[in-house]
Amino acid sequence: MFGWLFAPVSCPVTPEQRRTIEEGFSYLAGVQGIERLRTTTTILPTTEFFPATYDRTTAEVEDLKCRVARYMEVEPDRVVIHFYCRDDAIRSVDNWQATLDENRPLDRRIEVWIEKSVLDDPLLLVASLAMEIAFVVLTDDFQLREEQGTIVVIAELLTVYLGLGIFTANESLKEGVERTGHASWWRMSRESTLSLNAYGYALAIYALSRGESRPRWASHLRGDVIGAMRQSIRYLQQTSDCSFPHLYATT
Repeated sequence: MFGWLFAPVSCPVTPEQRRTIEEGFSYLAGVQGIERLRTTTTILPTTEFFPATYDRTTAEVEDLKCRVARYMEVEPDRVVIHFYCRDDAIRSVDNWQATLDENRPLDRRIEVWIEKSVLDDPLLLVASLAMEIAFVVLTDDFQLREEQGTIVVIAELLTVYLGLGIFTANESLKEGVERTGHASWWRMSRESTLSLNAYGYALAIYALSRGESRPRWASHLRGDVIGAMRQSIRYLQQTSDCSFPHLYATT
C-alpha cells in the first residue's frame, strides 16, 4: 500500500547532463579546492547580503558589482562594467571583436558587458555579474580553453560552487548568453545553457558536499529548481551514483 514511499527515485537530468555537471564540479574542485565549496557562504536574496532598496542609480549598480565580486573573492576594483543597447550589440559585434582582441587588458581587469535593460531587475543584474565574472576568471585566471559551450557551462557551475547559484538558477529561464570571442551580451530567452533541472542537480551536489541534506537556503529557489534539487538529493542519497569524488562532507 505504501510501496511508493520506498520506490527508487529517478534522476531529473539525463546521463549526459549528469556527466557534464559532475565533471565540471571535479574540475572546479581541482582549481578552487574542495574547501572553497565547503566553507563558502551561500549568498541569499536578502538584506543580509544586499541593500533593501534599489533605484537603478550608478552608485547602486557599483555597489552591487562590488558585493558580487567580493562574494566571489575577486577584487572589486578589478571588475569594470560596460553597458550597451541590444541593437548596438547586433550591429557592432564584429567591431567589438576586433577591438577587444587587439586591446586585451594587461592588468587582469575583468570587463563585463551588460545590456541596459538588465539594470531594471537587480536580481537579474546580480546573476549577470556573477556569470560574467565567473567566465572571465575561468578564461583569464585559469586559462581554460575548451569548446565555447563547455566553458559557459563551467562558468554557470562556478557561480553555484562559489555560493551564488540561487541567483543564476532563479534567473536562468529569463536569460541566455551570446558570445563572439571575448565579446558577450545578454539576451532574453526561454533557454539556458543549464536547464532548470540541471541547476537543481548542481545545487544538490553543492548541498551534499557541504553536509546539507535539507539546506535552509533552498526556500529561496524557484519552485521548479527546488523540486529538481530535492529529487536529486534523494537520488544521490539512495544510489551514491555520482562521479564527483567529494559528494559527502566526510570524504
